[in-house]
Amino acid sequence: MFSPLTENSLQLVSQAHKYLPTYGGSLSNHLPMALMAMEKIGANRQQLETEYRAHEQHLELFSESRLINNLQPERGNPDTLLALIDFYHADIVANGMREAVEKAINELLPGLAAASFHGIIRLSYAVESNSPHEVSHALGLFAANYVSPGPLIRDPMLTLEQHLGNATTRFSDQKYPEGLFRMISSFCLSNPDTKKLLQYLK
Repeated sequence: MFSPLTENSLQLVSQAHKYLPTYGGSLSNHLPMALMAMEKIGANRQQLETEYRAHEQHLELFSESRLINNLQPERGNPDTLLALIDFYHADIVANGMREAVEKAINELLPGLAAASFHGIIRLSYAVESNSPHEVSHALGLFAANYVSPGPLIRDPMLTLEQHLGNATTRFSDQKYPEGLFRMISSFCLSNPDTKKLLQYLK
């Protein structure tokens, strides 16, 4: 049984909004998600604060970034992150969280892999937090890093490794450890559920 979220984690999540959703170039800031996940499995305030302090050692502040806050929000443009956060927050205030999130999801779902899936992951935690500010930060991250994977290619002549290789061309600006997709392919091919995926691709 998971524990409910309380101000112990939500206050720290709100405090963490001063940090960018990425750091070190392309690494994702997991702090908001980590705090909420920890409280759900029983972490107390002291443990959450310890986690916060450990994360903030390497996180980067919005105030020290090169982001400009007077740009027009543009999906797929990380430079407009601040504008996107403000855009989604205004939509939540005007129309309510449910309507704003449903509308955003319909627009952003084709770019599900945004920020290595961290956009949708952070959004799932944010919705559970019921925090308009955290939801707007999650949607901003999702939208700023939007990359459409393009049309699904159903070619029975391609192996799973080839399908994954084709997928990586859509994210050529992303940097992944060497051999990562080979590792994923090996895992998928050893998984019984892979047959279902291959049948669908055929």
